[in-house]
Amino acid sequence: MNTFVEPARGAQIGSAAYSPSLSFVVTSLTGVSRFPKMLSLLSAASRPGDEIVILAATAGEKELDACRRIGARLVPFPGASVFGLRACLPEFSRKEWVVLLEDHAPPTPQAIGALRNLVGRNPELEIVPLLTVNGGSRGPWGWASFLQTYALFWAPLPQPPRFCAPNNIAIRGDAISNEGALRLGQWEFELIPRVFTGGKVGWSNEVTVTHEKHVGALAACLLHFRNGRTSAGVTRELLGLPRHVMLREVRKVMTERLAANRALIEPRLAELPRGTARRLTVLAAAHALGWAVGTFLGAGGSLAKID
Repeated sequence: MNTFVEPARGAQIGSAAYSPSLSFVVTSLTGVSRFPKMLSLLSAASRPGDEIVILAATAGEKELDACRRIGARLVPFPGASVFGLRACLPEFSRKEWVVLLEDHAPPTPQAIGALRNLVGRNPELEIVPLLTVNGGSRGPWGWASFLQTYALFWAPLPQPPRFCAPNNIAIRGDAISNEGALRLGQWEFELIPRVFTGGKVGWSNEVTVTHEKHVGALAACLLHFRNGRTSAGVTRELLGLPRHVMLREVRKVMTERLAANRALIEPRLAELPRGTARRLTVLAAAHALGWAVGTFLGAGGSLAKID
């Protein structure tokens, strides 16, 4: 893997000699009318040649009207899970770079400008993980839930991320253009890891999204249990791994990954509510339990309840 270090902070945004066209692809389970901020931001940040595509599990007249106003393309998949929406992505993105976003994680215009600059100055890049800032998850359990998912992408990072989250990411269109329709889980557990491991990776502490999700203690535990169960169920069905191999992940969640998360937050404890490390342990246990259940019983109803 080749990793390009982040550009110098303060470099002129948009100063690259070449600026590729972007497909902004937003996955939404809750409906376009629920995220006017995202649509407004993407409309303002788009340039001629870009496109905005909304892959939505809920799509009515309000959603259609909101998309028409900014020239976005709404593609409805009634009742689809977020895994199902991402599996459809290669069929509907048509530009040189695809910027995949969640409806509750908007980028800033400056972040989009920094991304254009990064990929324009480094045309050999194939994938750019979008780092994450905590915007709306400011309560004690909100912080812990955010970090359980995004500690390894919590900007600013002192070094490149170790792997690539599949939900907020920029990837070259030709890295996925020949894929066609994907199997459930193939985007998350096969395609993105393959491109990240074998491709050329860029990163920047200026290329971020702002995560905005409010959760309390029970909601956080359920969220990470469902994430674990869904990930295990989908992974086992996609890859056909035996149960004893799958169950190794339970130990990893409670040892290696928990330790890695704690190591990254340790220098920044002053930014966090007291007791965050203990809450992280609870949420890691919820994820590990979900993974064990998913290994034996599949994703079940959890698949439809995560976003």
